[in-house]
Amino acid sequence: MYNLADFNQVLLPNEKIATGLKDFDTFENILIYNQEVNFDLWRYLDYKPAFIMFTEIDKCLSVKWGDKPVELNKRYTTADYFKIWTSGGLTIQSNLVSKDMDDKKIIQIIDSQGRKKDFGFYVYRFSILADYYRKGILIDSESSNTDWNWGNENTGPVIMPQCSKEEIPEYRGKFQIKNMDSPINYPDSRKGKVVLILQLHHAIDPQKVMIYNGDGKLIIGGSNVRWSVIQFKTKNDTLDFYAYATQHPDRNFDGLIRIGINFAIKIIENEKEIFIPIYQEVSDSTKNTSKYPFVASVQFRVSPWIMTANTQSPRNLYVSEVPYSYFSQEGYISNQKFIDNLKQVIGDDKVKVIPEKFTRNDPWAQDETKFGYSEMPNKQNLDIILNSPRNRGLDVFPIYNIFELENKGYITCGGTGEKSSLDSFGNLDVTPPFGDYKFGRIYYGGCKDNTNGRRMMQAMREFLDAQIVQKPFQLYTDWLLVGHVDEMMSIIPAPKEISKYGFKILLSSPNRFYEILNSIKDENSIFFKDLCNIQGDKVETTVKNLKNNQELKQFNIKCQEYLDYNRSILIKELQYLDIKELNNDIIDIPALYYPDINSQDNKASAYMPGMVNLVVWENQLLIAKPFGAEVNGKCCMEEYVKSRLETKNLNLKCNFIDDWNAYHIQDGEVHCGTNMLRKPYSDDWWSYIPK
Repeated sequence: MYNLADFNQVLLPNEKIATGLKDFDTFENILIYNQEVNFDLWRYLDYKPAFIMFTEIDKCLSVKWGDKPVELNKRYTTADYFKIWTSGGLTIQSNLVSKDMDDKKIIQIIDSQGRKKDFGFYVYRFSILADYYRKGILIDSESSNTDWNWGNENTGPVIMPQCSKEEIPEYRGKFQIKNMDSPINYPDSRKGKVVLILQLHHAIDPQKVMIYNGDGKLIIGGSNVRWSVIQFKTKNDTLDFYAYATQHPDRNFDGLIRIGINFAIKIIENEKEIFIPIYQEVSDSTKNTSKYPFVASVQFRVSPWIMTANTQSPRNLYVSEVPYSYFSQEGYISNQKFIDNLKQVIGDDKVKVIPEKFTRNDPWAQDETKFGYSEMPNKQNLDIILNSPRNRGLDVFPIYNIFELENKGYITCGGTGEKSSLDSFGNLDVTPPFGDYKFGRIYYGGCKDNTNGRRMMQAMREFLDAQIVQKPFQLYTDWLLVGHVDEMMSIIPAPKEISKYGFKILLSSPNRFYEILNSIKDENSIFFKDLCNIQGDKVETTVKNLKNNQELKQFNIKCQEYLDYNRSILIKELQYLDIKELNNDIIDIPALYYPDINSQDNKASAYMPGMVNLVVWENQLLIAKPFGAEVNGKCCMEEYVKSRLETKNLNLKCNFIDDWNAYHIQDGEVHCGTNMLRKPYSDDWWSYIPK
């Protein structure tokens, strides 16, 4: 039910304009076809008679006194009126549209002194056509569309954020306004003219939307402009409009944009036009239509930003060109050998090398950006790159190399809080779809109790939460020096016949490392042969030395406890029943950590290259070469990993790539040094029902 504000209410702030309306014998106002409105009849009387009687009511009008139809020639007292006003008041509804400006629908009353008064109403009918069923077809709404609903069987149109270099017509949120046999003109008020306006709901920040008319002129949004006058040329006329959002949902924006038609009075004050909406904004419950002050309206939802998981088909792999990757006795050496190894596995045409002028010697392609997409109905997908707040050498890469050259979308998210390495995107990933989550769930790392330690920046966490369809959860990674989730786990595809959801989790395991180490009989076998750390000191060691290093072993026992704690989080967040069920879908990958003595609390770094920090390219796995001890002429660590991943059921191929000098000694591995663009999901995000 709508609350109808009469001209007195609308113009009340200006007392000179507000006086005098009660002097008229006939009052003219506006009704909307089939909409029931409250009507404060007593407000229009400049005296309070003992009673009034309704002597005439136009046959197309339904007039109720409370919850009962008004009776002709029945006495209604002032006491009667105020009694029913608290429980609904006098309501009017019309089932006919006015044919022209001479066609007023009349209610006539007579008071206790025999004086008559006519109330005349013009009845209009408008419709907003939009893609309510999300099939790419503009239709008339079957309801008032006061709520946007999730799920394939529900309604609500979609608009895209305008975040690409050029406007893409296919991504327009198109809608139409149709005049359904209504009069072209609108009744005049004493000091202005009643006009029809297209208006944003009062809760919508106009900076978050841009609305264009059919000629491509921006008429609402992008500034403080909240409404625009619209004018039909003829009856049954249709006006075209289209809309974009200026951003994705975030902590200050729920992604819902309501646009409506309203009547307003245009007045001139100080030589400026002022528009005062007739249907005033009303505070009410979220499910009550009176919350929305429009004669017709449409509510859009902004398409969320969606990440893609390792199980999605790959399209391109990005890697930085780093001329000065590391320093050796021969001087500075580039990462070209690493790049060549990538090309050998997946093909030259699939490896996109980010030129040095865009990398500025920043090797960490994963940390600066994360690829995702947004989607309109009919599979109109826009690749959108999310730029992290780390703002190091690669910060120019997404702007110039992706946004400018490839015309993909670009968004950034930051905040005023202190940044840490946990704000880099090696600390941001997403599971494949599972259970109730058709688009998987985003996960990132943080501290254990969310009070003491490092966390991802709040603005980023709230941005990810606001996308809704990939409900994020946090793992514990603050025990790691760099603190990224890709240092301790990754996800690989697997047939559903052998896994609960169609994927396996690879989790770092010091326990597994020591099991393999203790099984080696030749204790003189060498780990990390001929290799040096970043200071140039040799790090090769024997099996015997590793077995006897009790301090290192005790540190890794503690690291294993942290990893087991993360297992318990995965049980809850991935909807496993218990550890046993989860362990069926976890493959332990041997790992060895050492305490970084220069960090607070001796945080952990990878001693042996972290093999979980890998890249999935279809059935090819690109894994950091571990340089383990040789047993029967083969690396013990590589052989173990191949025995678990190169099985008939998994049908995966392990490719061990030397990243020691280019990445490992700088606390990163293969995944850290690369980035992936993958195909979008086949499901429509609006078909998801939030959990």
